Amino acid sequence: MPLTARVRTRDGWPVAHAVVTLTDAAGRQVLRVEADAEGAVHDPAVLAPGAYTVIVTAVG
Repeated sequence: MPLTARVRTRDGWPVAHAVVTLTDAAGRQVLRVEADAEGAVHDPAVLAPGAYTVIVTAVG
């Protein structure tokens, strides 16, 4: 299944150019993608079923 998300502040404002990183259970980086100017994230890579850790970083 591909990754689709929206990165928003607590108040609902988009977080432009935030970076979303997924790691697997072993701590290996599986995916790293940058949000667009509206905070939208989409990566067409098919992710294997399982648990992931999601790390979101942004300026400010």
